[in-house]
Amino acid sequence: MDTVLAGTLVSLIAGCAMGVGGAFVYVVRRPSDRTLDTLRGFGAGVMLAAVCFGLTVPAVDLGGIRPVIAGIAAGAALVMFAERAVAHMHFGGREVLVAGRTVFLAAAGAVIRSLSAGVAVGAAFGRQGALEAGWPIAIGIGAANIAEGLPIVFVLVGEECKRGRAIGIVLCAGGAAGVGGLVSVSVVSFVPWLLPAGLAFAAGAMLYVVFEEIVPETYAGGSARPATMGLVAGFMLMLMLESVAG
Repeated sequence: MDTVLAGTLVSLIAGCAMGVGGAFVYVVRRPSDRTLDTLRGFGAGVMLAAVCFGLTVPAVDLGGIRPVIAGIAAGAALVMFAERAVAHMHFGGREVLVAGRTVFLAAAGAVIRSLSAGVAVGAAFGRQGALEAGWPIAIGIGAANIAEGLPIVFVLVGEECKRGRAIGIVLCAGGAAGVGGLVSVSVVSFVPWLLPAGLAFAAGAMLYVVFEEIVPETYAGGSARPATMGLVAGFMLMLMLESVAG
């Protein structure tokens, strides 16, 4: 299969896994904060390991430290500015509808996460033109998105959003990963010398999302130990996937 097509499709599938996780809202009652924090921690652990072993290390091996530092800084900065732009949007003129704002920000946050994850998967698939290089990150990100989908859906449902609509919002937000994957795999495939910087850019974007969004949410519920164990489990899963793939 063509590298660009494969990277785009797999990024899209990994992103839409968020909707699969959200669909569990139909089969489980409201989980405890402990469970939600553990799921968020698991997702953070997977993404952190993907940053370390699937993106940063290969980027340094391919291009040295300078383009990697520049790429990480650029990726983190772009996501930071995008997040700030979303946070400062105005709702309903002077009157801010709290529920509507919460739903919008939750959806926008999911889109930003999905875009960064899609960029990571796409860049990994473009690595040396080898499709097998992207599978560990794609599988890991898919698992992380399943774990992340349920907490996001419950946030939306808590704001009087119907379950079906909440799942649809999360599924559409996850689909943004396909866009991120298309852009990144196209760039690194057709401009090979940008590959180290592209991997580093994806690492920086994901690193910012993990520590600015997911980790604070994970520990806000007060279940620090389960959250940490979930993070460790996610980290080890991603590490094993990378090890199996060689």
